[in-house]
Amino acid sequence: LFQKKKKQKLYINLESIHAINNIHNIIKSKEFNKLKGVVIGRSDLAGSLNLEKSEVDSDKIFKLVIKILKRLKKKNIYTKMGGSLTPKSVNFVRKLFQKKLLNSVETRNIEVKLNDYVLKNFREIIISIFNFELEWIKYNNRTGLKKNRIRNDSSSRIRELKKRLKNFVIR
Repeated sequence: LFQKKKKQKLYINLESIHAINNIHNIIKSKEFNKLKGVVIGRSDLAGSLNLEKSEVDSDKIFKLVIKILKRLKKKNIYTKMGGSLTPKSVNFVRKLFQKKLLNSVETRNIEVKLNDYVLKNFREIIISIFNFELEWIKYNNRTGLKKNRIRNDSSSRIRELKKRLKNFVIR
């Protein structure tokens, strides 16, 4: 049987001050209308401003993210955000969600659609995601699945996830 091809869900990553400063041109481009959504990468955005990764939840990053999301929502586009999420990110995320500017958050491997339940349980959900990602990486390393990509990435990702979890053990 002939199957219809599913339309791809295309997203663009905005993760530098250069992208933020050029959002007008990006939105104006004809290619922008082909996108389902936009992902804001806070870690790389912070890096492009010579800030530390630990500053992703700062007022400076928040002001940039809210400004860009307001522009994007005028275009009725799906918005995601990642970039070093931790349980400490809950207020950052909550404010954007309450203003109807953010649809979901994501880690490297998992996306979570936002709602009141997620925000109420954000700490436990993020910790569970990190634990799942650790197990997923270990499993892939043991079985050889996605060998090249995972092995190149796994050591640094495992270190990063363990570092994040160290400060947020469920008590």
